[in-house]
Amino acid sequence: MLIEYPSTCVTSSERTAYLYRLFELLRLRHNEQGAKYRAGKLSKQKWDEFLRWFNPRHDLFVTDVLKARKQLKEDKDIVIDIDAVFVE
Repeated sequence: MLIEYPSTCVTSSERTAYLYRLFELLRLRHNEQGAKYRAGKLSKQKWDEFLRWFNPRHDLFVTDVLKARKQLKEDKDIVIDIDAVFVE
């Protein structure tokens, strides 16, 4: 299983933004299914099926985020003055 990126995701920054949006969608789906399960609207069997669907996708997300983080660490085009970013 692989994550298929849209053709618009070219740079490391774009891929990272896409991954975090993907993670948010996965998290929301997990929360929805978990709420249904806790409310008794989803059987234990269906919950387990969902987890078998969810877990490999979550793991793949983590793997790709770690790769993207490594690329971002090496990306010298992104220049940030850390002292100017945080304003009190």
